Order: sequence, then C-alpha cells, then structure tokens
Amino acid sequence: MLEVEIKARGANSIMERRLSDLGAVHLKDELHSDIYFNAPHRDFADTDEALRLRSVNGRTELTYKGSKLTSDSKSRLEYSTDVDPDEMSSILLALGFNKVAVVKKRRRVFELDDITLCVDNVDGVGEFIELERCVPDGDDVEEQLGYLFTLLEKLGLSKEDTTTVSYLEMLLSKMC
Repeated sequence: MLEVEIKARGANSIMERRLSDLGAVHLKDELHSDIYFNAPHRDFADTDEALRLRSVNGRTELTYKGSKLTSDSKSRLEYSTDVDPDEMSSILLALGFNKVAVVKKRRRVFELDDITLCVDNVDGVGEFIELERCVPDGDDVEEQLGYLFTLLEKLGLSKEDTTTVSYLEMLLSKMC
C-alpha cells in the first residue's frame, strides 16, 4: 500500500471548524504511544526509513515505513501488522534493534471522502495536521499530492506550511 501524506504546522480549534465547514466527519480521538527502533545493520536516519510499535487504545501494531518517495511530501510504502507489544519488542531487541525514542501524541481523526485528516498535538513538538490518502502501489503520487495540497489550501494553509520532517526527527532535534 502506498501512503500519500502531507503534514503542516498550524492545527488548532479554527482548523477543526474549517474541517467541519468542508464536510469532514470527526471519527475518533486517540492517544498514541510510538516506540521507534533502529536496525543493527543500517541506520534508519540515514536511509529515511522507520520501524515503530504504535499502541492505541489497547491495540499495538508494528509498522515499517520505507524511504520517502518525493521531496515535498511524506509519501512512502508502508507495511503494518497487529502484534503483542511486549513480545514484539523482545524479538526486536533480541535481533539487535535499538529503541530510539518514544513519541506521544493526542490525535483527532477526521474523514473527508477517502482522505484521512489527523489533527495532532505531539508532546514536546507542537500541533499539526496530516492529510493522508492510501492508494495501491503504482498510483500516480504527484496527482494524489496535488489533490491533498488543494485541500490543504481550502483549510487555510499552503504548501509552504508543510514539512517532511517526522515527529521523531523533531523530538530528537530538541533532545540534542
């Protein structure tokens, strides 16, 4: 599956009102705890990959994200599966993977057509909005991005407000 995603600073109560005005439906609120790992055989910071255990409401999934496919978005291949968090963490540590950091956030999830919109408040980092569309591998990423950037403008933000820096990278830069 291909995750076509953009992220921008500027999420707040006004943003949620704009989402509602566009017809977005509030689906749920979530608390995320993401534990990121680095591989023993290559540095994911260098290869722009990510491996995390995400726990949300008693459910945990292991997610691998490949390198970004474009320079102006967070679009990438993504694979996820449900796991037992303690067992999976033990397996990864036994294989030589290292825990890098834990990212915690409060997320409000909205949907507009087939777009998932997440208003995130990330501990130690700030407030953001993510726009995401999952499409089959091989779809035209640039066409999908054009649609997401148009929607972002309808929300009162521009391409210049976006960032390709991950929450993990932001958090780690503040820790140094």
